[in-house]
Amino acid sequence: MAVAHRTASAAEIRAAVDTTVTQRTVTNRLLQGQLRARRPVVCIPLTPNHCRLRCEWCQARAYWRTEWRSVAFCDESRFCLGASDGRVLVRRRPDERLQPTCLRLRYTRPIPGIMVLGTISYDSSSTPVVIPRTLTANLYVSLVIQPVVLPFMDRIQGDVFQ
Repeated sequence: MAVAHRTASAAEIRAAVDTTVTQRTVTNRLLQGQLRARRPVVCIPLTPNHCRLRCEWCQARAYWRTEWRSVAFCDESRFCLGASDGRVLVRRRPDERLQPTCLRLRYTRPIPGIMVLGTISYDSSSTPVVIPRTLTANLYVSLVIQPVVLPFMDRIQGDVFQ
């Protein structure tokens, strides 16, 4: 049942089985089967073409060693203000982390919050940038690329911005 219904709690499994075992016994049996309660991986749904392109990108750089010193990655984190984090646990084995039944798809929608963006490289990082409103292409260039990313790339002598 835990594999068929990944979000079922030990209490729900116990109730569904309709047996006299304790909830702790159900939990112990789940743990013996390596089905631990974990937060699901949050991901944006990818098309088969996205997956293929990502795989090709990685394979082309599989043997890089010193080349990574000239690569910078930029990413953002959004912190939700006053909203529930929607925490849901799924039961999964260690090797099932990216199984479709163990994922929680994330779709974008307006939620009050703040976005912070930063750039990292092999051995350094940029100053975080707070994005004050909806990030448009013009705002991205004026708040992130020109004042943060370009000086950062010059500092690391980087030629790949990911």
